[in-house]
Amino acid sequence: MALETQREALPPRYSPSNMTSSQGRRTQRNEGSQGTNDVRLLSSDGVPIYTSRALLAMISPVFRDMYELGPYTQQSSSEEDEPTEINMAENSGTLAILLAYADPTTLNPPTLNISQLFDSMAAAQKYLMEGTLSRLRTALNAPTVIGSPAPVLSHHQSVTRRALVPESPQAQQRVTTLLLSSPLPAAVLCHTFGFIPELRLALRELARVHIEMITSNNQDCILPAVLFQFILKQRRARATWFKVKAKLLFAFAATTTTGGCTQCMRYCAYAVHDACAKMDEQPSWEVFKGELHRAARCSCGAAAVPVGNERFQNDLNKWEIEARTMEAELPVWPQP
Repeated sequence: MALETQREALPPRYSPSNMTSSQGRRTQRNEGSQGTNDVRLLSSDGVPIYTSRALLAMISPVFRDMYELGPYTQQSSSEEDEPTEINMAENSGTLAILLAYADPTTLNPPTLNISQLFDSMAAAQKYLMEGTLSRLRTALNAPTVIGSPAPVLSHHQSVTRRALVPESPQAQQRVTTLLLSSPLPAAVLCHTFGFIPELRLALRELARVHIEMITSNNQDCILPAVLFQFILKQRRARATWFKVKAKLLFAFAATTTTGGCTQCMRYCAYAVHDACAKMDEQPSWEVFKGELHRAARCSCGAAAVPVGNERFQNDLNKWEIEARTMEAELPVWPQP
């Protein structure tokens, strides 16, 4: 997965140190002698991060064994105030995030994107930080407020809208989760770390999103073949279900056509064809229903799809209940 490290607002004690004065270093040494910030983690990008030896030993058996068996407890008297330095393979952003989620006193850890979450989970698994990994796992379903794109309006519409309804920041925001906003990389992450319940949620979402969200792969994640095959199988079965309903609609329209117009059947066939084509791109009820209501009228003025017919509406309501139930069901994983 591509690394897109973004430095979030982190608790001060876990932020990379930028102190260069000798007095600043003495302050760090004094804090270390009191039991805080007595370890300096040197990240792969050369940024030192100060933390507590007691915290590292508490959250990771790897660091606890390191202190018990390694040379880190054997410092000379002249070096007692110097923080113990440990070279780390992770960069400073990943280490800062890892420590923020590891510390139980951190009430509001930073919000992460999917790339940061993947790197932090990999580090937590590497150092056997089970509690930290569990806390990072909750970030997959944590609600996040994100900005939504404003609708495209003409100049006249924009001026009129600003005059009548002032824009508010809340109007361009929505609440989502990583599983909903990035289902493809989230599925890869859950498959990698064995998070089955979250994986099923991501797979359910991938069964109804637009195909471009899967084919474009903007996050450059490597999709395992077993997941790709499962997603295609889900979408194919869902699209087939909608196409069967569309063909029933064509037969229904053929029996309800009145007035002797020979073109109504042709326009109905166009509507059914367009709806089926859309199902290959995005097999969801909202898209299917929208295509039926956008169907063009026949040249005689009659609706190509008899949306006003009572019998048709009854069948449409039944289909909606079936479709909603199907979309709400979690897929079976792992496959039997």
